[in-house]
Amino acid sequence: GGEALAVVRKCGSYDSPQLTIQALNPATGAPLSSYQMPAGVEYASIVSTKPLVVAANVGDTAGDGSAISDFFSIDAATGKLIVRISADA
Repeated sequence: GGEALAVVRKCGSYDSPQLTIQALNPATGAPLSSYQMPAGVEYASIVSTKPLVVAANVGDTAGDGSAISDFFSIDAATGKLIVRISADA
């Protein structure tokens, strides 16, 4: 529960997964919006649901051992990317 709910969905083959971030209606679980993560992202973590922020390692480029190379701020209402921020150490 709570005010906002979001999930990371992983589809496709093991060698070429496609991750989608979905904002869900917290009462029904129905999808409100979807954002497809860029190619090369195998894992993503939801950092915040309101605002919707996702951390990911794009193309296995996080060189500091954190497994996070970028943060994605996503509009939960539309599924559009607001901003992508590099997490350079």
